[in-house]
Amino acid sequence: MTDRPTPSPAVPTSARPEQPVVAVWRSLWLPASETFVRDHVRSLTGWHPLLLGLAQVDDRLGLRPDVAPFGESGWRRKVGRLSRLTGYAGVYGAALRRADARLLHAHFGTDAVECLPLAARHRIPLAVTFHGYDATSAPLRPPPSPYPHDLRRVFAAADILLPVSHFIAGRLIDLGAPAERVHVHYLGIPRQAPRAVPSGRADSARGGVSDAEPGLRRIVFVGRLVEGKGVEDLLAAFGALPPPLRACSRLDIVGDGDRRAALESQAAAIEGQVVFHGRLAPEQVTEILETSTVFVGPSHPGTDGWNEGLGLVFLEAGRAGLPVISHRTGGVPEAVIDGETGLLTPVGDLGALTEALRRVLEDPELSARMGVAGRDRVARLFDLDTQTRRLEALYDDVVERAEVSVRGGSSPGAPSGTRSLRRNRETA
Repeated sequence: MTDRPTPSPAVPTSARPEQPVVAVWRSLWLPASETFVRDHVRSLTGWHPLLLGLAQVDDRLGLRPDVAPFGESGWRRKVGRLSRLTGYAGVYGAALRRADARLLHAHFGTDAVECLPLAARHRIPLAVTFHGYDATSAPLRPPPSPYPHDLRRVFAAADILLPVSHFIAGRLIDLGAPAERVHVHYLGIPRQAPRAVPSGRADSARGGVSDAEPGLRRIVFVGRLVEGKGVEDLLAAFGALPPPLRACSRLDIVGDGDRRAALESQAAAIEGQVVFHGRLAPEQVTEILETSTVFVGPSHPGTDGWNEGLGLVFLEAGRAGLPVISHRTGGVPEAVIDGETGLLTPVGDLGALTEALRRVLEDPELSARMGVAGRDRVARLFDLDTQTRRLEALYDDVVERAEVSVRGGSSPGAPSGTRSLRRNRETA
């Protein structure tokens, strides 16, 4: 496949001229696990997205970037500083000019490095969302990795830094980010979970388990099967349950990763029902969550410094009305309130994890109470539409400050062109 720019629309024909345009940068469009980027783009109402990146490598989420000049087979050889991609800088610049983009928003600090030259060359404000590894393990990479140095450049250039949790905000400030530019913005999730059409239960996709299995307690994990996600701890806790309780319980593990074979070997030594489903479509994950008893995701710090930024899957479990059990680490306590929406245990304390699992499985009233509290909290604090309106307000403020700075001497209270435009539209 050629490395030349591939044809793509500069601005989608659905763009409305009265909407300001935000250029959303993700180097690779779009891993199937990054539903949060798709949800961000699709939930914008006051701004119109222009999707920029290096390449499209996956189309399962249904998003096609407007500009992604590298073929799927060529980006790996070319990926690097965008400033070195001199033959392609004009492609991005032309798209930004045609769209009259007012803001550039990069997902992940690692990706922000790629688009720093674009923001500087076109004097466009830059927003950066930090999700997790880009503020935990990536800054600890030893030489020859340039990221620790590049991160300082991102801190200096970005107009606003958007960590997904207070935990990540603290990490950014510890790494040298200007505190006045750090604004915690929780990612939202849709109020309604994705569902199959028709809405009947897809039992065959869930390993043949019927919703009506009497007395079955279903424990579920959804996530990557990699170090740091704690599936080893979950299997150990499941195996340590009292045999009568384990005999009427089932552990469903949804996801894939480089530790799957080792985890399957560990599970084979456990006397009990453990099913590895692999990757499932979002609507299939919904089916499993809504027919489960408890969600367990005992994340812990990785040996490379990785830690959980927030954990959207905990919010998805809460939306489904499940109590959540995890370790007390990273941003998890912001997603799960210990004793209210779930139970948090000390990292490495398998006895406490086993006891928490036993309590929830044996106490239906506790499970139901936590499930209701979790669902209410997700609806109140993490609703996608509400969070996107808050994000758009931050967009407005960033652009207004940038325009005031350019005008030099204008009153900070005077509405910018973007804010005036939106006010006129809202009152029309």
